[in-house]
Amino acid sequence: MKIKLSFSNFRLKRAWRFWLYFLPAIVSWAAESPEFISNRIKLEGVDPIWSDGYHNAFTTLAKWDNEYFCAFRHGPFHDMRFGCKGGEIFVIRSADLKKWDFAQSIKLPVKDPRDPQFFRFKNRLGLLIPCAGGKQWLDNYICWFDRTKPQPFAEQIRIDIGNKRIWKIIPNQDLLYASVHARPKDQWEVSLYESKDALEFEPKHTFNINGKNIDGNEADLLFLNNGQCVGVIRREKQPAILVKSNFPYAAWLGSELNREIHSPNLFQYKGEIFCACRILDPAKMAILSIDLDKMKLHVEIILPSGGDCAQPGVLLEDDQLLVSYYSQHDQPKKNENARAAAGIYLARLRLPK
Repeated sequence: MKIKLSFSNFRLKRAWRFWLYFLPAIVSWAAESPEFISNRIKLEGVDPIWSDGYHNAFTTLAKWDNEYFCAFRHGPFHDMRFGCKGGEIFVIRSADLKKWDFAQSIKLPVKDPRDPQFFRFKNRLGLLIPCAGGKQWLDNYICWFDRTKPQPFAEQIRIDIGNKRIWKIIPNQDLLYASVHARPKDQWEVSLYESKDALEFEPKHTFNINGKNIDGNEADLLFLNNGQCVGVIRREKQPAILVKSNFPYAAWLGSELNREIHSPNLFQYKGEIFCACRILDPAKMAILSIDLDKMKLHVEIILPSGGDCAQPGVLLEDDQLLVSYYSQHDQPKKNENARAAAGIYLARLRLPK
């Protein structure tokens, strides 16, 4: 028996018209969905570069004099809850990204040094270290690198801006800009500070939308070649905020993005703006692209991670992207040294050509 196949037998004509009509909308929806992953960025490998059973966290990454440096907090727990003592800052170094050696432990005269951030200024490598004391931020320190000393980050300078946390220092031409946050009452406030000498930081702007406080904290800024500055600001249990301004960075525009992210680290590659950060539900480390026209974040790739994970350090070398971060995805949950161990990882990625 012969069966003649035709569009009419299976109503394929109608089905074809349906897909032809709705396919553009479906593709557009998928691209706009925060869960859509493009995978344009290729993961070449992830290496654990420090793991000792303690809670190692809050990374930053730099290359200086043909040597790689990674700094992070080493402690018994994520913070000082549950009666845990504060941590200290570890610095490790590598000449080839394969073998990492311990360089220095930085201890400061405060309870809990945290969240180190490398920055460059006037041909020097600096390391910002904000310090906590329980629920309050007590001090901010800058440690300057000196290769001639046994402890290369021995020079420590206290930065006095009151009980506020300097989250990040970003150089632009001959000036330093700092994202600073505090919680004086029931909401976070995030501000922009400016410095000419890395000693004194003066307030320049408090971020808001239409005069309303945005209740943000962790913020990163990126200065573009056209003089514009863009920033991404974390908010708790709310979508992040994107801010934009032109020189002299006194007036800012702000808009809500399409998802909540933590510990943003911005970088630019071939005209595109990307953000290394933590995404949620579940918590994962990821690289996102930013559409400035549509004010949307798009997931490019998710890195091997899980549990308590965040705080990426970013280093761009041609089309190779190096990202340091901390994670608990393959760490023991508890041991004799720490309530919840976390390790330091380095991801090697290839950006689209």
